[in-house]
Amino acid sequence: MKHYLITRFCAYWPGNKSYDDPSWLNHRFELYKKYNQKSLENQKNKNFEQLIICDDRITDDMLSYFSNLDYKTKIIVENEHWYTLVLKNIEYDEKFLLTRFDSDDVIDSNFINLIQMSARKINSEDALIDIAHLRRYSLNNKNLYQHKYRGTSMFATLVCNSLDPSKFLVNHIRAKDNYKNIIRILDLKAYLLIHKKNHYSKEKGTVVRKNFNIDKKILKS
Repeated sequence: MKHYLITRFCAYWPGNKSYDDPSWLNHRFELYKKYNQKSLENQKNKNFEQLIICDDRITDDMLSYFSNLDYKTKIIVENEHWYTLVLKNIEYDEKFLLTRFDSDDVIDSNFINLIQMSARKINSEDALIDIAHLRRYSLNNKNLYQHKYRGTSMFATLVCNSLDPSKFLVNHIRAKDNYKNIIRILDLKAYLLIHKKNHYSKEKGTVVRKNFNIDKKILKS
C-alpha cells in the first residue's frame, strides 16, 4: 500500500497574493526545514513518500536539499496545477493513500501510523480519514488554538481502493461532498502554522495552551 503526502512547496498558482513576493520562497523554505521536515523525521512509521510540488521558482540549492532528506521524497518541478501533477506522479497498480500536508504544517509523530492502521481496515469503497479537531499554532503569539472540524480538512487522507483519486483532488473544503465514508480519528493530531507570510489562515478557535513550545512538545527538538 503506497502512501503519498501531497506537499505544495511553491506550487504553480499565479493568482496567489504571494506569487511575486521574492521573500516568500525563502521564508517557506525555512519553515519547511524547521517544522515540516522535523515532524516527518519524527514519524514512528516512515512508510511514505512526500511529493514536493514546485514550479520554476525553486532554486538549485533547494532542489539539492530536498533530494537528500532522511525520508523518501519525489520533487516535481513543472508549471502546472498541482492536481494534474499529483495524477501524473502516483502509481495506480494497487490501493494507495493520499494525504494533504503543506510545507508549512506539522504532524504528530504517530500521524502516519494511525492513518495506515485505519486504512488497512477499509477494503472496498474509497474513504476519507480526517482529523476530529483542527489545531492552529501561532508563530506570532505562541498560542495553540483548537476547534472541532466537520469539513474536509487541509490534512485529510484519501483511502483510494478505486484507483481514481480525481474527486479528492479538488479544493479541500469540497472533497467531503464526494465521499460517503468519512472517518475522524480523535488522536490524529496535525497543526496548521499561522505565520506572517500566510494570508489565508487566521488565529481562531479556543485557546487551549498559551506559550506553547511546539519544538519541545511536538518536534522534540
